Amino acid sequence: QIMALLPPMLHFAFFLASLRARAAVLGSKSSFLQGTVLSHDSLPTSAQTKPLLGCHSLTNSGGKSSWEQTYHAAAEVLCANKRNRPYMEVFLDSRFVQQYSNFYGPDGWVDRAWVNFVQADQRGDYFGLLTQRLVDSIHRHSAYPIIVVNFGKGAVPDLEPKRFPRLILLHARGLTEGISFNFNKLRAVLFSHVKTGASLDSDMMMVGRHADQLLQRTEEEVTESYPWPM
Repeated sequence: QIMALLPPMLHFAFFLASLRARAAVLGSKSSFLQGTVLSHDSLPTSAQTKPLLGCHSLTNSGGKSSWEQTYHAAAEVLCANKRNRPYMEVFLDSRFVQQYSNFYGPDGWVDRAWVNFVQADQRGDYFGLLTQRLVDSIHRHSAYPIIVVNFGKGAVPDLEPKRFPRLILLHARGLTEGISFNFNKLRAVLFSHVKTGASLDSDMMMVGRHADQLLQRTEEEVTESYPWPM
């Protein structure tokens, strides 16, 4: 189950010391979404009507790239229960179409990127402002884009497309109350379709260009023979 959510070819580096414990808990509960998620929260109005990814798009992975095959293997575990399926859909924000086309290839993957997960429904929200500063620091110091996966009903108003040309904002439905919001970190990893990346929390900031070396080293260290997150 852990590998179902942390597929080996995604090459993700995780920076929370407690992630291993959370992943172990998640791996021990096959009913992560199956038995507890019952309500279908609405999406922001700026979300496109057609999802980029979802259980409906899973087909026979034969002939697909190794990235797609691994993503399918991960998603199929959660898609097996019909109640999970609305929570496996991810939507592009309609204001970020240009940024998406600039960084994602025709296969629907981006080679290297930073990934963040957040919920901030109102302008000036504490976590929205933290995320804005994280995104700003990435634009100042990194050569790579940042993918923010929003799990709220609002479209994180403090993230403006004109200000952040290397930001791609995605939306997915939030989980019900009583489930730790931090499980969305793992969902964001799965939904972002990034080949090599690092998962960042909103209270992080990049302070120098040398941080980009983390993505290069992750790509070098995490391989098919060592398919584990750093």
